[in-house]
Amino acid sequence: MLLVSLMGGHVMLKSTSDLEPRSQRPKTSARTAQRLIAHSMGLKLPASGFGSKELRDGFGSKELRDQEAARKSRIVSRHKQRDDAWGDD
Repeated sequence: MLLVSLMGGHVMLKSTSDLEPRSQRPKTSARTAQRLIAHSMGLKLPASGFGSKELRDGFGSKELRDQEAARKSRIVSRHKQRDDAWGDD
């Protein structure tokens, strides 16, 4: 559905999605923050995984290790819940 509004003598067409409230921005992770900061400084971080030496030695490394440990524990927990739900076959 399109809405028509007059603004300063000009006709503007708006969709109904323009009238909805903005969605929440996703939480920024330490890795995303590092990438954004490095990009603004004109640097480029290596495109490797969380366990890489460059990221461990970089800024925010404790937070990265904590996030990685939490991620691994969530995966193990989900696998355990799935196995408990389906039982031994």
